[in-house]
Amino acid sequence: MQLAHSREADAAGVTLCRVNSFYPGEQPLPFWRHIPYSFQEMDPRMLAAVSRPHWRPAGGAAAAGGAATPAAGGAAAGRAADEPEPLPCRWGYQWSSVVCEGSRYLPWLTAQVEAMGGVLLRRPRLSSLEQLAELPEVAAGGGPDAVVNAAGLGNRELLPDEQVVPIRGQIVRVRAPDSVVLGGTGQVGNFSREVCPEDRSRILEGCARLLPSLAGAEVLSDWVGLRPGRTRLRLELQEGGLRLPGTGEDGGATGGGGGGRGGREVPLVHNYGHGGAGLTLAWGCAGDVVALLQRSGVL
Repeated sequence: MQLAHSREADAAGVTLCRVNSFYPGEQPLPFWRHIPYSFQEMDPRMLAAVSRPHWRPAGGAAAAGGAATPAAGGAAAGRAADEPEPLPCRWGYQWSSVVCEGSRYLPWLTAQVEAMGGVLLRRPRLSSLEQLAELPEVAAGGGPDAVVNAAGLGNRELLPDEQVVPIRGQIVRVRAPDSVVLGGTGQVGNFSREVCPEDRSRILEGCARLLPSLAGAEVLSDWVGLRPGRTRLRLELQEGGLRLPGTGEDGGATGGGGGGRGGREVPLVHNYGHGGAGLTLAWGCAGDVVALLQRSGVL
């Protein structure tokens, strides 16, 4: 929230917005309702506006005796004849939140890390954490003081962890008249990174049912991504840590990170399985990682 009110907000792609959640019937209030600003149940007038209670199918329904309703032969008052059927929005809640555009936020965050002296290195894909020992800077004994595993979906192969599954998301960006994101999907176990025409149609049709002015909006782009899902978020300090080349307990230089018990043991923190809530949980989970490293004596 502080970032959204700062001079860095535009560069970081962070802005405030009002969020509306609609349901066909009353639901238990979310456990997190005390966290965001201005949480409240939906005003009945908003529900009436969204559900459009006077909507009738194009052409109208036959009244008793075969007479047509006023909708027959034309549009009902206040709507187009081809206006899509509204969604059953009979209950909901709203709150103030923050929108974070990942394509702008991640480069901004990277720049913050580099400004504080952090160095980002690209290395060949690893098939196991033990392969860290084979990297030149680690094999020479100048490796890290700790390792944080934030490999997300890659942990299916890296560890391996069979509890990690992809949650496929697809969204559509349209012009209406500004750039608006519509969607999306949450398909557990779907590895496809290709745009699915059927998903696009469902997204466009569903959003038009909620906001008829979106019908016929120009499609600007599609986007597909895989969220790193897991049966349960894993955030923990691994017992035994990770053994890397370096100075052993006897003070002698040792090598080989995968075989034997030579080298040095460094703390290993696992932080993955956030699903579609990565940006939401990032700062809180990062704080927990720091606390775990402090407990291990690294910080």
